[in-house]
Amino acid sequence: MNYSFSYEDRISEINNDLAQYNQLKQLSSMEFEIVSIPESLINTVENALVVAIYSLSEQLLKNRIYTILDVEFEEENQTHKDKYVLKQMDPDSHPV
Repeated sequence: MNYSFSYEDRISEINNDLAQYNQLKQLSSMEFEIVSIPESLINTVENALVVAIYSLSEQLLKNRIYTILDVEFEEENQTHKDKYVLKQMDPDSHPV
């Protein structure tokens, strides 16, 4: 099993999404005759940001638990403990 998690990559993605959200909010406050941005779109983007931040916190916790328990991800090197932890907290569940 190949497991990799990069906090820097995830936080960069979230910061990028946040910048795009802020641009969308600015555009929505301007008066355009051709295009209007529905409030439901802004709410959807807000909800997506909340989910992304929650997922990051969940992944940080999971990653910390793997580190504390010194979990081995290569199948040929796994102990019973590693297999049990990975069965209970599969890295592929709730992917980021």
